[in-house]
Amino acid sequence: MRNVIIAMCAVFLLMSCGGMNYSQRYDPAVNFEQFKTYVILPLPDKKGKDTLLLLKNMSFAVDKALQAKGYRQETNNPDFLVALHAVTERRVDVQQYGYAYSSGFYDHPAYLNRHGEHGHYYPRTSVGPETYEYRRGVDVYEYRVANLLVDIVRAEGKELVWRGTAEGVLQDNITQQYIRDIVTNILKGFPPPAVQ
Repeated sequence: MRNVIIAMCAVFLLMSCGGMNYSQRYDPAVNFEQFKTYVILPLPDKKGKDTLLLLKNMSFAVDKALQAKGYRQETNNPDFLVALHAVTERRVDVQQYGYAYSSGFYDHPAYLNRHGEHGHYYPRTSVGPETYEYRRGVDVYEYRVANLLVDIVRAEGKELVWRGTAEGVLQDNITQQYIRDIVTNILKGFPPPAVQ
């Protein structure tokens, strides 16, 4: 039973925290201040329907986030390209539990009984013979994990210069605001500070 409670708390904690870990990596030799315009590359069409919808929502959110940072989308001769990637996987966590209890009770060892002794068992004889009951069960939790990437590629030379990632458990109800929050956290470190 204790393991079930711990597992349930872990899943709840992951889901309540948004379940995402964010990271950003970049090339320190690149002068990001020269970037003013961008274009979002076409989305891959070989993804599943759920992943493709996720990518479309990400594309919309990335476009809005970059515009809010002062960049503008330009299809002719942009300074950088934005490539989006998403890998999702459905997972199932199965927890089996069992426990038994009796009609008697145990005195907690930290307390003394009426005779000054520690942790004795006291059967309940006044309600009839002592009985035992055993219960078992299985809890099944289904959830989806994702690895979401935003790549910034310098248009000249097609060189990857910045990557932001979000990895973790996705909420069940994926709204546009939820995706916007994820994208905002991914792009929090873009552009990176200038290296002195």
